[in-house]
Amino acid sequence: MMPETLLPASAHPVLPRLVARLFGWKAYHPPDELELPYGFVDTGREVFSLPHFNHAAGPIVPYTTLADKLQALQEHLRKPVGLRLSAGDSAISASKVVSLLRLDRQACPELLLHGSLARKIRAAHSRGVTVEQQGSDGLKAFMAIYERRLHQLGSANLPLRFFDALMQSYPDKALDAGAMLHIARYQGRCVGAAFSLRFGQWFENGWFATDISQPALYVAYALHDAMIRDALASGATIYSFGRSSPGSGVHRFKQLWGTSDLYIAQYSIPPKRHDWRNYPWLHNIWKKVPLPLARPFNNNIAKWMY
Repeated sequence: MMPETLLPASAHPVLPRLVARLFGWKAYHPPDELELPYGFVDTGREVFSLPHFNHAAGPIVPYTTLADKLQALQEHLRKPVGLRLSAGDSAISASKVVSLLRLDRQACPELLLHGSLARKIRAAHSRGVTVEQQGSDGLKAFMAIYERRLHQLGSANLPLRFFDALMQSYPDKALDAGAMLHIARYQGRCVGAAFSLRFGQWFENGWFATDISQPALYVAYALHDAMIRDALASGATIYSFGRSSPGSGVHRFKQLWGTSDLYIAQYSIPPKRHDWRNYPWLHNIWKKVPLPLARPFNNNIAKWMY
């Protein structure tokens, strides 16, 4: 587990207010006497630690250390409380795993210059893949490939205004926080994109998508290579590859980079009887709906599927 003193990108204090404003919710701050280190959002249905982000907005600690305080919060609110927290060192109760790479200025360049990873990174560049960092002007290219890839997975994408608001509101010199967009191109066409957030020494790859129709281009390798180098240049000591399902192909890809696993579980007080995320057949149905027909509904679905 990462040191508790190192805060993830979701710890930025602007996020509860920003997320609440974007989706018509309310930012919520627990009573001071509970000493909960997290910002919450009241969605009307529940009070959740921070919708749409990998972790609760505070130190990464196991649920067991906060269980009593969270139970007290739920009794105070008389409303369901939901949060995403570390499941400890076991994957038994984890629904997701976050892959973390410790950044070392000597070990990381060595990893990127030698071995099978380096060969695929070089192959991507030799075959014409370029990666550049962009600002808000790159959001449309990012959205196009992000929307298409999520639909292929049977999921709904967050709206453009979500990422535009992050690009405008998240950067903060006093807090040493920034938002970063990387675009990968091949023959002038966008073939991959990633939207990342940095908070102090934590660099988070939050949203990532590539064109899977051309695996021989090794776009994902080129993107992560560029992002890791920029994370190092920014002074970050942790590079988070973001969430994936334990044991999935995406998770195994991340392990190639020498990552460690932080198991994350979503907790609900009281426990939910039904959670649409637990019905994979719904994703199989949604991916068969043509994207132009799905597009008008995606933003509202994504609002609640956090």
